[in-house]
Amino acid sequence: MEERISAEEFFDSQTLIHAGLDPVFPETIEWKEKTFELSAEKDPADDEPDPLQDLSSILTKLLEKDFEELDEMDEAKRMSKSLKDEVEEGKAGIAVRLTKRALISAAQNVTNFLVHDISQLSIADITLKSMDLNITLHGIKTHSYVAPAVDISVEDGAVVLKTSKGSVDLYGQYKAIYKTIREGVIEAKMSGFDVNLNLRLAKHTKGSLNVAIDQCDASIDSVHVDLIRHLLDQVTSDVRELLHELSSSSICKYLTTYVQKLNEQLNRIMALRDINIHSSMPQGQMQFDLTMSDNVELVEDHIDIPMFGEFARSAQRTPFKPSKLMKRLEDQEKMVYVYISDFIVNSFFYQLEAMVDWKTKLHRIPEVAAALRLECGESEYCLGQHLQSVDNYVPNSGRMYGTVQGHPQVSLTDCGAHLQTNLSVEVTFQTKQESAPRTVIKFNVALKFHIDSFTLLTNETSELEGELRYKVIASGGIDDLQVRNTESFDEKWSFVEMTLQQIATYLKPKLEVMLRQNLHTVLALPESMLPAISSMDGHFRKRTLVLGFDVHMQSTMRNFLDHPDVFNS
Repeated sequence: MEERISAEEFFDSQTLIHAGLDPVFPETIEWKEKTFELSAEKDPADDEPDPLQDLSSILTKLLEKDFEELDEMDEAKRMSKSLKDEVEEGKAGIAVRLTKRALISAAQNVTNFLVHDISQLSIADITLKSMDLNITLHGIKTHSYVAPAVDISVEDGAVVLKTSKGSVDLYGQYKAIYKTIREGVIEAKMSGFDVNLNLRLAKHTKGSLNVAIDQCDASIDSVHVDLIRHLLDQVTSDVRELLHELSSSSICKYLTTYVQKLNEQLNRIMALRDINIHSSMPQGQMQFDLTMSDNVELVEDHIDIPMFGEFARSAQRTPFKPSKLMKRLEDQEKMVYVYISDFIVNSFFYQLEAMVDWKTKLHRIPEVAAALRLECGESEYCLGQHLQSVDNYVPNSGRMYGTVQGHPQVSLTDCGAHLQTNLSVEVTFQTKQESAPRTVIKFNVALKFHIDSFTLLTNETSELEGELRYKVIASGGIDDLQVRNTESFDEKWSFVEMTLQQIATYLKPKLEVMLRQNLHTVLALPESMLPAISSMDGHFRKRTLVLGFDVHMQSTMRNFLDHPDVFNS
């Protein structure tokens, strides 16, 4: 059965609701562990819950082709850098890079888990025969341990993990039987855990990344044993050899178990993930393809994992393909890099357009709601200032709805992200004599917006209805905000044909602030990732968004391997 994706992995709705944006199209976004469900509804009542789609869904039916081309001189300068861009062959919509910092940190934490797990074993009684003595070692426990040091490298197309140093102190009892019974205490210290592990990374037939152990050699430099109530030296030597043999063989067994857990998680994540969209139109279910588009790329100081990153609908693929992902060799400062093609956003909007009618409640934006008021102070601006009389209208009944028009696109360049949305807008008011609101004006809005750069700060999270949110520092703004094709359906509102562009110009600075403050909804990170990411920043390249992460690797690997939190309890 194909795995379903969590809604958290794609969209975050609650913050934008408080920012004022709210579309009609998703009636519900159910935050389930494995299923993301959207319900489309044409015109729900305004006071019904209406959770919001991600910022990219609301503001962007994104960009014209003219944003895609860079100035040729700027392009030539960029390509002349000493470190040239690596080029994907138009297959991957997304790629993940693990730098050497991440690999070493992950390997060190896995090693720590391994030593801890071995130290917590309830070791069964060990029996041996030495010098005609029948000896039983029992009640053996770890007294203390020091995890070994770890190094990791890429050699001959494989990931090689090596450990050295480290120690474990054991304590237990022994019983020796010959003609009489003699009991005492055993103390053992094992030092120098030398492990040579070769891992082969390959694309599984199902499309996920598969990790296989090519070779595992483990040895311990020294094992020192003390039998308190000393027996013969030969007995001590036999006990030492047995402990050395058992410990060395158990290391590779445990590493095999961890690799199996890793592959189980990769098989679950890297798959064709279902997104259930319930719509009045039976176009079928949408899926997101996170399977590998090509083999993993292993180089000296990083690993790149390419994935399709495509939205599909009932096996109907997107008719266009991703452009090359612009990766660079110097992307090494952060632990993890994620390269995201604008193809992913465009693929999503292409498939969604055929399934759902989009309608956005623009009056949820505070600045728009303020402009829709019938009464306001002299220093403020509202539509009521243009009406001769407002007594005939129900107070605060003004509503503004926007329907997205045209095929959505987004374009990324070295200069940033360029977004464009075209809306068909209608404004409704309710009179005191009528039981329902009616449309008074219609017009079209063309919005062009750009984002230059952003940084995500995890140490400045704020609480919103019990949920933690990142703070995003962004730069960008509205390039153009045009009102066209204004049409009034009531002579009292004919003034709008002359004033709506002024209203749009008035609201532009406030809308820019609102958009920048809610950029985090574009980067909709699941709440479960909040403790794992320590810092993130992002920048743009042609057709590629680059996100760089530093992560708390201990909690990341613990969650990924389903390992108990043994180091902070």
